[in-house]
Amino acid sequence: LNGVSGGAAAVRRTSTGTPVLVGYVVSADPSFDIGKARNELGQHLPAALVPRLVRIEELPTRTSGKVDRDALP
Repeated sequence: LNGVSGGAAAVRRTSTGTPVLVGYVVSADPSFDIGKARNELGQHLPAALVPRLVRIEELPTRTSGKVDRDALP
């Protein structure tokens, strides 16, 4: 996606326990539009694989340099 400098995905659970795919997006572009990004993903992925998107400032990492999915909101 244009304007994205980093990203990660994780499965989270709603308050009722339903699993939900969440995509975490890092973008410094002030005009980055989450809705447009989700629509673009929907053009390339099956509906069940289109994540809910959350914009974050930076990806949390472990000392190994890998994304720390437990630290994602």
